[in-house]
Amino acid sequence: MTKFEQICKIIAHYADKEEVQHTKDTLEKILLESEQLENKRRGGKYTTGKYEGSTLGEHSKEKTYWEHMISRASPGATWKVRPTYEGCSCSELFSDFQLFAEWCQQQIGFGNKGWCLDKDLLFKGNKVYSEDTCVFVPPALNSLIVKRNSKRGKYLIGVYKRANSNTFIAQCQDGEGKLKVFYGFKDEMSAFLKYKEYKESVIKKQAEKWKDQIDPRVYHALINYQVEITD
Repeated sequence: MTKFEQICKIIAHYADKEEVQHTKDTLEKILLESEQLENKRRGGKYTTGKYEGSTLGEHSKEKTYWEHMISRASPGATWKVRPTYEGCSCSELFSDFQLFAEWCQQQIGFGNKGWCLDKDLLFKGNKVYSEDTCVFVPPALNSLIVKRNSKRGKYLIGVYKRANSNTFIAQCQDGEGKLKVFYGFKDEMSAFLKYKEYKESVIKKQAEKWKDQIDPRVYHALINYQVEITD
């Protein structure tokens, strides 16, 4: 049940007793003002205009992407739960909903189910959501480059030490949903170099697979992607 439907249900419950008459326009105005105050607090500017943010309480695709971005680019609960977003911000254009929505219309992949708004594929380590740094990517590609620091151990990325053994293993997703594991490395660095080699080959393979569907900038970034020891 959407927020709009919840409000309608509550009002309908008390309407007969208190003879409260709220029209659809009044309810949507209340929701709009509430959303504007919340997004202003987060640093976003929810402007009205050509692009609708929601209809009967259901967010548009533009609004959904925009709100998620504003949340990640603002100090608060998101930074506490997902520390990798700490320090993120958005450009002046992206902070304005109408301008962001207009930008979306020109982007390859926008509107495709499940595709992600990515800020740091084109510029590794980037923390600014902007019209020059963001692209839409399918979830299959996004999962290849997202770092999950909370699940990392104490060793280099992709490297684990075998229990009751002095050897290391390297493991990496193969891009098709299966985990590839390499055994028998005598030291952490050797295992990492194997991970790096395999990971980069997987990313290049997936780039070729998606080439005709993704932004050329995304393809170029993936083909040239390098796993760093600091990842």
